[in-house]
Amino acid sequence: VYLKPRIQEVSGAGIDTLRNQSGGRYKTCHLCSKGKEIKDFSMVFITPYGDRWHTSKTCSGLKRTIRSVPLSEVGLPPCSKCN
Repeated sequence: VYLKPRIQEVSGAGIDTLRNQSGGRYKTCHLCSKGKEIKDFSMVFITPYGDRWHTSKTCSGLKRTIRSVPLSEVGLPPCSKCN
């Protein structure tokens, strides 16, 4: 769910009332919505665990690059969502 996000199209007017699965508010994406206000868009894109709203479904902020590596090479803490 977190690595392969489900992208939802929602009303820009209602984004202030929506919360992600962790209870957080959605903020402006610094990549596709830079310098723009939510009132400028009738529809925006969000994901259940994301914390940004996007003006483009193809925004790189919505994409995840997933690759498999041996656990011994990770060097990062476990995911707080699925571990």
